[in-house]
Amino acid sequence: MVFFERDVPWQAGARDLAELPGGELVLYPDRDAIRVMAPYTPSASASASSRDVGTTPRMS
Repeated sequence: MVFFERDVPWQAGARDLAELPGGELVLYPDRDAIRVMAPYTPSASASASSRDVGTTPRMS
């Protein structure tokens, strides 16, 4: 399992996961970066174009 979470200063001290036994935690800086990482999860059916990528609240 791969868990993607946006790497933002206000979230750094309260990550959903610090480790993912049997999987991997991937921190991404912005939406463009996660689009580049999308091929990293070839079996994933999630779309990186979704407004709700990961669990971090979106700051507009």
